[in-house]
Amino acid sequence: MRHLAKIMTILIASAMLISFAGCNDTIVIPATEETTVETKGRPNPWLIDSTVEEAVTHAGIDKFEIAPDIKIGEETIHLQTIKSTEGILEEEYYYGAVRLIVRKGKATAVKNKEDITGDFNSYLKIWDCKIDGKMVHCKGERDDAATVSYWEDGDYLYAVMAYGEGGDTGYGLNMEELSLFVKSMR
Repeated sequence: MRHLAKIMTILIASAMLISFAGCNDTIVIPATEETTVETKGRPNPWLIDSTVEEAVTHAGIDKFEIAPDIKIGEETIHLQTIKSTEGILEEEYYYGAVRLIVRKGKATAVKNKEDITGDFNSYLKIWDCKIDGKMVHCKGERDDAATVSYWEDGDYLYAVMAYGEGGDTGYGLNMEELSLFVKSMR
C-alpha cells in the first residue's frame, strides 16, 4: 500500500511540474516569408455607393429617380444598398421577407441590349404587359406575380426583381405593384 501511495505522489508531482512548465514556456513561432496569393477570375465590378448621386456618376448615367415611399401592401420599402457598375445603377430594397432590386442602365452597356436583370433562372410563366405606354417583359412562377420585370425607355433599360427571402420561390409583384415602379423610375 505504501508503494502505491509513493507512486501516486510521484505521478501527481510530475503532472504538476509539467503543467507549471507548460504555463511558463513562451513559444516563439518564426516569421514566415510573405506570400502573395494570385486570385483567379474577374474582380467584382460593382461598387457600393453612399448616395444616388455618387452611383449616377460611377455608372455614367444621366439620373436615377424612383418615387419616394413606395408601399407594397401596407409596407413601405426600405433602401438597403446602392451599387453601380459601368453603365448600370442598382438599388436594393427590403420589405418584410422580400428583397427588391431595381436597376437602370444604358442600353449600350448591356450585351443583349434588352434584359439588365442579371437573372438567368427559368420561370414557369413568361408574359408581356403594357404599363404607362411601355412594353414590360415579365417572368415568374405564378400568373400575375412578376418575380423579374424589365423594359426599355429611350436610351435606357430598367428592371425590377422581387425575391421572397423566406423560401417563397414563387413570390412576385402583381401588376398594380409593378406599375408603381414602371411609372416612377427615371
